[in-house]
Amino acid sequence: MKSIDLYKLLKEKGYSFFSGVPCSYFISLLNNISRDETSFYFVAPNEGLAVSFAAGAYLGGKNVVVIMQNSGLGNAINPLSSLCIPFGIPMLFFISGRAYGIEDEPQHKIIGKAMRKILESLSISAYDLPKNDTDAYGCVKRAHSESIENRKLVALVVKKDVLEHDENSFRHFNIPHYKWKNIFIENEYKLRMSRTTALCTIVGSVNQDVVVISTTGTSSRELFAIQDRTSHFYMQGSMGHAAGIGLGVACSTDKKVVVIDGDGALLMHMGVMSSIGHYRPKNLVHIVIDNESYESTGGQPTTSGTVDFSEVAFNCDYRNSAFCTTASKLSELVKTSLINDGPNFIHVKVSSSEIPKASRITEKISPHQLTERFCDFLRR
Repeated sequence: MKSIDLYKLLKEKGYSFFSGVPCSYFISLLNNISRDETSFYFVAPNEGLAVSFAAGAYLGGKNVVVIMQNSGLGNAINPLSSLCIPFGIPMLFFISGRAYGIEDEPQHKIIGKAMRKILESLSISAYDLPKNDTDAYGCVKRAHSESIENRKLVALVVKKDVLEHDENSFRHFNIPHYKWKNIFIENEYKLRMSRTTALCTIVGSVNQDVVVISTTGTSSRELFAIQDRTSHFYMQGSMGHAAGIGLGVACSTDKKVVVIDGDGALLMHMGVMSSIGHYRPKNLVHIVIDNESYESTGGQPTTSGTVDFSEVAFNCDYRNSAFCTTASKLSELVKTSLINDGPNFIHVKVSSSEIPKASRITEKISPHQLTERFCDFLRR
């Protein structure tokens, strides 16, 4: 089924409010939504908030759709069970079927196996979206009728390649430009270093005794491709939790700890900055590489264009907080942060990656092996 045809069907059924956290299975669907000025796609920092945004839109008179990767289903359980179900708020869910009857990355396997049981335990009707066009149309129409007529939640599980990418309409989302305390010139975005350059600069500024924890997605894959070290812990899933892991590690070792975060990931669980500022580990350096997009899933925009992360860190009581856009300044800040007591925060604005298709880490090392070697390094 073509993504554009699915979108037209949803519009025909009165759906105009969409929210979620992107998955690459839905690149073309999200592109089609973004093109239509009569629809609204609400960029949510996590899946739970996507549900609550959609619930509010329903109360305001809209038919609503939530789009998510199945690994984020756990984030949505609370508002599903305590808000939507008891209050009879209907919505359609499109949930990607990662590791759902197919081989996939290790971090997806548990939720892929348990997803249908979780949905059933919440009395959420769930249907696999058929690959055949005619069957898919019928499935979506039945799901819509069941949701609206019974005021209930209905999930459509989308396996890999069930939705066809509309190659002729594929595009990266336009990233909005915002003045940043009046220090950027108009074409500042074009002048930023790439994320690849930022990662190379960070690696080149720390020695092999420094712990590096990198956020999920292509940031970790790129870091692995640039230089693999036993002191590196590459997150594969659990989006938004890199800084939390870093805080735990920093409070458990005397080694210097660098967390390489992403803007979408940090927005998902930004409360961790309060915890870091409260406990103030002296050995922690928290870096957010901010390209204002979910680049791993097709370049959909985050809301970081209007967020001053360095100011947030300062107000959360990090000891030092800084902002930069150049490799030379980033190198200087990293080296200084490793010498000075922390927690230290560095906000780096970047452009897109130079390694768009970095290999998956699990092709060379399993998550268990990664954990074992990282633990061995910390215990040395």
